[in-house]
Formats: sequence, C-alpha cells, structure tokens
Amino acid sequence: MTDEQHGRPCPNPDCDAEHAFSYNSTKQVGHCKKCNIAYPIKGVKYSSEILQMYPTKSSTSTAATTIADEPTEYRGIQGAVYQQYGVKVWHDDDGNHLRHDYVYPGGAVKTRKIPKTFTASGSMDELFGQQLFPTYCSKTITLTEGELDALSVYQMIKTTKDRFVNPVVSIPGASPSGAFWKKAFEYLDSFEKIILSVDTDGPGEALANKIANLFPSKTYKVDHGEYKDANDFLVSSKAREFRDAWFNAKKYKPDNIASTGDELIKLLDNEEKLTYVPTGITGFDDKALGLMQGHFTVIKAQTGIGKTELMRYLEHKLIQSNTRFASWHLEETKQRSLLGLVSYALART
Repeated sequence: MTDEQHGRPCPNPDCDAEHAFSYNSTKQVGHCKKCNIAYPIKGVKYSSEILQMYPTKSSTSTAATTIADEPTEYRGIQGAVYQQYGVKVWHDDDGNHLRHDYVYPGGAVKTRKIPKTFTASGSMDELFGQQLFPTYCSKTITLTEGELDALSVYQMIKTTKDRFVNPVVSIPGASPSGAFWKKAFEYLDSFEKIILSVDTDGPGEALANKIANLFPSKTYKVDHGEYKDANDFLVSSKAREFRDAWFNAKKYKPDNIASTGDELIKLLDNEEKLTYVPTGITGFDDKALGLMQGHFTVIKAQTGIGKTELMRYLEHKLIQSNTRFASWHLEETKQRSLLGLVSYALART
C-alpha cells in the first residue's frame, strides 16, 4: 500500500518550507512544491535525522551486519525503551534504523523493515512485552495495536518508582487467532483494569469491541483526539497530553450496551412509544395487538399451515381500511407470488 505524506518539512537544507514537502514512503522519494527539488538528490549525503524522517532506498538497502548495543532514538522512542522490550535494532553506520526484530515471549519474531514492511516467523499467539509484566503485577495494564505504540505508551507513562507500575503490551496483528485469545484471556484477566490505546478506525474499534465483550467490567479506552495512535503523540512532542488522556480513560462499551445505573435509568425514562395498527382480524389483534407501526412483522410457520391465506386476508383487511403498508411474499415460485398480488378484491368507498 502506498503511504503518501503531505505537508511535511523539506529535507533540502537550502529550503525553509515547513509544509510543502510530499513524501512517498513506499517508493521512498519526495518532492517539495516550494523549492521544486526532488528527493533524494543523487550524490547528496543527508543527515541521520533526515534519513530517519525520510528513508531512501540506498539508506534502507545498506547491509546491517550487527545489532546496535545502544540503539539510537527512532520516532521519538528512546534507545533504552527498545532495550527494555528486547527489540533487536539494526543500524547502518550513521545510526539510522534499518530494521526492528520484535521478539515475542515464546520466541516468535516479527520483523519490521523501516519504514513499514513486516514479516514474521514463529507462532504469533502471545502478547508482545508480556514476559516483562507478570500476572497480577499491577492493577492496570495498557493494550495497544502495535509494537511501536506499546513502546511509545510505556515511555510516556512509565515511572521511576516501580518498573511494574504501568505494564504495556501489544497484540501481534490486526486480527489475532482464536489460539491467541485463549492464551491472552487468563493473562489479561489478572488485571483489574485494561486500558486500550488503539486507532480510531475499523480494526481499532473491532479490537475494542472484542476486549469489551471479553472483559465488560474492566475495559477502558484512551481518547486519542486528533492523533492517530500513541506514537503519533510522541512524534508530535505531546507526551503530557497523552498522559492526561491515559489517566482520564473512560470505560468502554459497544454502542448497543447499557451498563451503568444512569444508562439504565435513561432507558426507562426514554422508553420507545410503540404504536400498533389494528388489522381487523380479532384473533390476530388479541394475540399480537395488531401490526407495530414502523417495524417489520415476520409471519412464518410450517408448509401448508396457511401462511399465504393469512397474509392475503390480512392485506385485504388493511386495504379495506385504507391503511398504508408494504408486504413481501416469499413464495415458492414467482407465479404464486404474482397470484397473491392480483387476487385481492378491492372494495371502493
């Protein structure tokens, strides 16, 4: 998938444009509308900061022969945090990140080639970072959708008093397997509060609903506001804003679930007013109160019991009373459906 980034600072040192550069992270090329210079320029040596922001094919194709003992900062995440989570960071000679190996508790590895190409080896059926935070080590755990987001959250909310105060873990992918949830359930259930820091898109909402269904009384969600994810806060130097949002995370539930006392009282106070339209068929009206206005009424029974005759008689009565309605005959053949429509006796008033 092509990742187009627009309105970015120009990497050309002779250009002061802050919002005129467009960068394609798939092709790893760009162009500035102000200075009209393409990126990268052949023969120009760019700084490590520029190459971290806008990787080029030459910078990412450089063979990484060693894992960095002391990783440099990347996307705002400090090298010590990469080390804390056991991430193997591959550098070039200038300290630019070329590749991350995210090692999972059971030995599975997800590899990220910078900027955003993923491969995996081993069974991805555990939470990233789970080995750092034993069960019951804290009352609260934070769950993210990606490894970089987990590192970002950990850095933004960690304290120096106790390394287990704020555990942060990540799911291995957008749609984890059933085996993953079976393993993760007991671990996550050992915490009293699960705080979600997930994207506000379809997969993020699906994950939030999944967690809320598994843990309906302990699921909370961080409001990201204008920011896409946790790392977006960090890159934008908004760590304090994220901490505030994290501390004020609200209990999450699917839209169609009422769980608090106030919500249940609201349901009672705002009870839907139902209107029933009498059909004129005494036996039917006595049992069903008539047809509910604004709703679908489905009539089903075994073959040959008289559904069609009931529907025709019901429609005939409604026509006689000048009641507006819509009906749909699901007959065995098109001919029977047609005969049902032309067999009404329309009484004129």
